[in-house]
Amino acid sequence: MLKFSEQLLKVAVGEPGSIVIVKGMPGGGKTLRTLAALDGVAPRSKLVYATPTRSLRDYWAKRFEMEVVRGRQDLCPRASMIKTCSVADYITAVGEVCSTCEDGACPLGEELRSFFSSRHGWYAMTHEMLLIAFAMSPRSFRDAVVVIDEADAFIQLWRFLMTYEEAQRLLQSSNRAVRTLARRVLRLAWPLTVPSRGASTIWGYWVKPLLPRGRSTVLIGATLTPGMLSLLLPEEEDFLSDSMVVHMTVPSPVNDHYIISNDRLYWGSYTGGLKAEEWVDALVETIITAYDSISRRIGVASRSYKLTEMLSARLEERGVRALTDLNAPTPPSRREDYMGVIIWTIGGRWTWGVSMSERDIVICTYQVANYRWRHLHPNIIRVATDSLDDAEDTLTTFINAINAQSYYRGNRQRERAHLVVMADLRAETAVRESLSYHSLLTSLARNSKRCSLREVTALLKNVQLPV
Repeated sequence: MLKFSEQLLKVAVGEPGSIVIVKGMPGGGKTLRTLAALDGVAPRSKLVYATPTRSLRDYWAKRFEMEVVRGRQDLCPRASMIKTCSVADYITAVGEVCSTCEDGACPLGEELRSFFSSRHGWYAMTHEMLLIAFAMSPRSFRDAVVVIDEADAFIQLWRFLMTYEEAQRLLQSSNRAVRTLARRVLRLAWPLTVPSRGASTIWGYWVKPLLPRGRSTVLIGATLTPGMLSLLLPEEEDFLSDSMVVHMTVPSPVNDHYIISNDRLYWGSYTGGLKAEEWVDALVETIITAYDSISRRIGVASRSYKLTEMLSARLEERGVRALTDLNAPTPPSRREDYMGVIIWTIGGRWTWGVSMSERDIVICTYQVANYRWRHLHPNIIRVATDSLDDAEDTLTTFINAINAQSYYRGNRQRERAHLVVMADLRAETAVRESLSYHSLLTSLARNSKRCSLREVTALLKNVQLPV
């Protein structure tokens, strides 16, 4: 049997048009092994590495001596000040910045022209920059090996919808730059009609998923299940033939132990679920007990920014200050031995491409699906045009993957034994469906205890690390 590096090179370099899917547990070394295997190809071929964050881009670029292709946020101070979730408003703002620029040659344009003309070497960029570059010049990727790290996060880039009214407003703008940007976006768009539950029918555009293609494409991700891949890969049957898609798994040990709650945590009053005030109290007690009795290295994956804020305030009342993605720009790095509680929000800015200070105990809640159509992935919306029920199943697959990713931000040293407290029963489902690796499923089967959320604190008082 071929070694990982040999098999990867054989397919990625020797099979034009191939897609290689590299999977494995978070923290299992997928990125390092993939980049190390391809590094020797860079002097004679063009390799493009893309990742969701600029910090991760810069880290791997420095480690493998890649040339960084910077984006508008790096090169234009005025554009970096734009803060909006509306695609239409963003296009308008960028158009105004570009049309009033007095700096002469655009540094972003210069950077892209240099990249487009190159024929060999390592290049690092963000996911967003990859999409921009590929949309502008697909030919410059024709002979390149494209590596998309955190490919499950790459799907997030397509979660927007533009109404017909917004599109017409942009196309009729008096600003030429705005009209140009709008035409480029709508060139990749499909018309859409969705009969949404409890609301009027939505009419608008969504942007087609665009998987950047090179000589070959390597997708790296922990949660690249068949359901997630269906959101990312083109639908043509010949494109997805077995000869073109190769799955590779980077094995890693899982030594964790688990306490799994039988409760589901809802904000409202649902049959079979605890009331919000009950489970928030129980969650605070769980954190305090773990902090006082077992370890000061505690991590909490919170279901929403609302809960993050609530937990932070309640813990401070008890004399424990929590570091959160609301009160700190970045978490302590994995090189730091940070003693304290770290709370990050599921699907938030500490979810993708973040490795924080290692936590001994991680307490997991569950973020439910968001049914606001404007923020959904276009393939989910496409399914919804035929059946809202099918769309909800697809959306649950998507949300489960985001939850599972979030649970493994602070427990990435696979050789260590961590204690994972799944405070919501749905957290276990998310992990089993999205991270269905043999080592993890074996660990879950052998090292799990089940109880109600109220009983977790009693169990924690009898736990010692390493568990």
